[in-house]
Amino acid sequence: MSDDDDIDFTSTNQSSRNLASLFHGSETAAAPTVAYVPPKQPKKDSPPKVMTATAVQAFSFGADQKWTPRGKMGVAIISTDNTIFQLILYLTKTQHITSARINTTSVFTCQANNYLAFQDDGGQNWSIMFESKQALTDFVLQIVVAKAYLFSFKFDHIIQDVREGEGSALVDHDSVEITVNQYKLLENGTVSSIDAGENKPVRFKIGKQQNGKAFDESLRGMKKNGQRITMIGTALYNIEVTRIKREKDTRTGSITMPIEEQTPNERKRTITEENESNNEKTKMLQRINKMGGVSMLPNANQTSAFATPLPPQLPSLSDDDSINNELIQNVVSTRPVPTATALPPPVQFVPPTYHPHPHIHQSPPQPLIQQPTLYSAQQPLHDYNSRPGSSMSGMAYQQVSMWPPSQYPQNTPSVTPTDAFYQQQYFSSDFRQLFHRLTEKVDMLNEKFDTKNSTSYPNMETSILLTNIQRIIKENDNMKKDLFDRSAKIEELNLKISELLDRNQKLIEQTHQTAEQRNVVVNNVSEQTAQKILDLEKQKVELTNNLSISTSRIADLQLQINKYTQDTNDNQSRLNTLMHQCEQYKNDLEKSESQRLEIQMKFDSIQEQLKNEKTIKKQIQTRLNTLEEELAETKVTCTNLEKVNKIMREVTQLINRF
Repeated sequence: MSDDDDIDFTSTNQSSRNLASLFHGSETAAAPTVAYVPPKQPKKDSPPKVMTATAVQAFSFGADQKWTPRGKMGVAIISTDNTIFQLILYLTKTQHITSARINTTSVFTCQANNYLAFQDDGGQNWSIMFESKQALTDFVLQIVVAKAYLFSFKFDHIIQDVREGEGSALVDHDSVEITVNQYKLLENGTVSSIDAGENKPVRFKIGKQQNGKAFDESLRGMKKNGQRITMIGTALYNIEVTRIKREKDTRTGSITMPIEEQTPNERKRTITEENESNNEKTKMLQRINKMGGVSMLPNANQTSAFATPLPPQLPSLSDDDSINNELIQNVVSTRPVPTATALPPPVQFVPPTYHPHPHIHQSPPQPLIQQPTLYSAQQPLHDYNSRPGSSMSGMAYQQVSMWPPSQYPQNTPSVTPTDAFYQQQYFSSDFRQLFHRLTEKVDMLNEKFDTKNSTSYPNMETSILLTNIQRIIKENDNMKKDLFDRSAKIEELNLKISELLDRNQKLIEQTHQTAEQRNVVVNNVSEQTAQKILDLEKQKVELTNNLSISTSRIADLQLQINKYTQDTNDNQSRLNTLMHQCEQYKNDLEKSESQRLEIQMKFDSIQEQLKNEKTIKKQIQTRLNTLEEELAETKVTCTNLEKVNKIMREVTQLINRF
């Protein structure tokens, strides 16, 4: 191979690079013209990551302007590379119900009773109920974190209300007492609490910027008993307002005291609600008056039944006033005693209403849709509004009860609510359902009376209606008797509860005795441990003696190690000689390699000659093939000529014969 072949593989602009080095100092400054750039491997899409997931009760807002329960399902927030966030409702891992893309303008409204309302990607409104307040708070924290990633953490603060609160909003120069739970955003996107122990309330004054402007802006607009999630930088704060002192009240020094959080089921009735219930009662009495033809409007003796309901009495069917009093007592509305457990009492569905809040600045709430007012998770309710002509559609079913709980005083000691208490509530709910059916029957009779009022037989229809009313009243009396029997059973159960409390007291005394016995055992164990300590000290002395013996052994081992090091040095010298021999073998191998290259070149030349001979052979073969083809053609033409000659001979013979 010549040197010209080597020049072809060198860089073509070597002279230009050398010329540039005269002016720029070094060759490294010039960019190489020929450089291998490996192709970029396509990035694999990372799988979505679940930020949070929990079980909820879901409700959807249909085209009939009503909320329909969708049952229990899972809700989760999924993150893809911390750039795409989605809220999904699912039944299984592969069966998704709906999804909502989370962006910087998404609106999530928290409401009472642990509800969260939002709108999915298809424009349908959803409301989900969490199992606890803590579950709702943790879910809202992840929503705020998702918005922070979407803003690329370029914001002053992000706020999301969990509970709106009551009263007027906080303004500048107002003093407030709050409790704060602080969380920190980790590098993997998770949130961890950095609070240790109980959080003590902290006092702030709006406008002084004691903890920074962003924190001051986060507090502005909150209300008493309100709760808000705020994110400032990478820190999250769960803020709850406990007390507020207004600027206008500084002269008198009156600070509003904290009150317990009240759910919509626990609030007191207002004057308007009392008036509405009285109007409903009068409408019902007027409707019965139309059917029976007897004046049943409340008189002076009957109005007291609305204020303080009396115990039920068996009415006589012949007296119209007794029927009137009976119906008035049935319509009395009292609220049940709220309990702290979640057992058989029916749950009231609070309508979720949208109050959107911006992510960076606060704005007044704007309701989006109107949701239903009642929902019971234990037993189905009939919709009065769906039936035209029903004048009782405005009555709230869950506000109807026979008598207040203080009707039946009990002599048992004050204890926590038991199964008997919940059983009593369950019986009262059954009775309310029966009363609900009674009112439906009254409505049906009223409709029949209105439709057939123009016929020629009004007296017969009225008598039938009266008999139906009397039959219904008899059924009502039977149900009252059953209620009294059940209350007697409840009293028996309360007696049993008192007996159980006595047994509990005896068990407590027994536990005190066992505790004293355990103290004696502990003293015995302490004596035994002291004895064991003495034994361990003796073992320590023995171990020190063993340690001295082991140190002497270590010295002997050190001498052996020195001998081994000397042997390794000898082995190293031998290794060097072996390496020298290997180099000689390497040189011999290189010489044999050069000989092999020469033989290879000869072999290549012989192979080329063989290729040339093969080509010549192929040409001769092609010529032979062509000659054989021509010979075959000539043979065919000869056979054809012989056949033609034969035919001509035969023709000539035939001609000669004729």
